[in-house]
Amino acid sequence: MLKFFRHIRRSLLNENKMGKSNSAKASAGKYFRYAIGEIILVVIGILIALQINNWNENRNTEKAKAQSLLNLKKEFESNLGFLQRQEDSIDKTNKNLTKLINFSVSTNPVKNSDSLMYYVDNMFYFY
Repeated sequence: MLKFFRHIRRSLLNENKMGKSNSAKASAGKYFRYAIGEIILVVIGILIALQINNWNENRNTEKAKAQSLLNLKKEFESNLGFLQRQEDSIDKTNKNLTKLINFSVSTNPVKNSDSLMYYVDNMFYFY
């Protein structure tokens, strides 16, 4: 692309040499065209650099988004495991509480106080 614009600039300079006038006006026009060509090349270079920078920023942003989503997934999986353990703990506590209530409602005297103590101890167990 830059080669193309350099070729255009050189052809413009060569066309100006065809007249072969040595006046100051022709010389100033020659340098003016040369300066315009250089400015156009610099502007095009800056625009290309900006576009590359935008592509790089977008790529980094997408990479950061993917990493954030991966971190969120790991955190959700960790929270799910924690909640499942809490649910198991609550179920165990509920079973022990039900057995303790059955012992207290029962008209039969408690034969084994160890099992009663076991249920009381495990009734308030939380993971």
